[in-house]
Amino acid sequence: MLAYKQKRQERMYNLWLENIEDRVMEIEELLAKQPKRYESIKNKYFGLISDYVLEEVQEEKIKYLANGFINTIRLETINENNILDYYDTLSQLRLVDIVVLKTFYSYGIDEQEYQNNLDTYKKLCIDSYKNKAIKEKLERLGLLISKRDKMENDLYKNIETMQKVIKDIISGKKINGTTSFKNIVTNNSYELSSYGKEFIRFFN
Repeated sequence: MLAYKQKRQERMYNLWLENIEDRVMEIEELLAKQPKRYESIKNKYFGLISDYVLEEVQEEKIKYLANGFINTIRLETINENNILDYYDTLSQLRLVDIVVLKTFYSYGIDEQEYQNNLDTYKKLCIDSYKNKAIKEKLERLGLLISKRDKMENDLYKNIETMQKVIKDIISGKKINGTTSFKNIVTNNSYELSSYGKEFIRFFN
């Protein structure tokens, strides 16, 4: 078992290094703009992210870890807690989860990318039950939000607005013509959360 784990870790780490070496010019250009950042990237974040690489079991995800490393360098201000949150979340996702998440992200933004993700859906044989389970998992991780939750929140805000309007009518105040109510979504579909958008931009 230890021999198998060691071989897997070596395979993942070599793939990680290949991804980094392929983009070494990009890394050098980014660090040239922020020379003071070199030591922290070399002595801290490269090793920190490498730990996640060694624990990864899906080779296809290594490119996302490499993208995250490049974008860590690219950040104007590096927040260690944010970086750890991103990588902790990624470590809980399987490739199929990422495909679903990317499909949400590309919808309405990049039609070709959206279609590519749908094709990958089919190749991975994601049926309706699996699809539902994945979306619920992504919601638990804070990457998706249920429109039903949003509907309930909007309903609560509508009640507050209505109470204020009634109170104004009773007190004889003039009703504000700009008063508006939230549209209520009636299905239990999902959409990307703000964290989900940040997460995809960081790794994609």
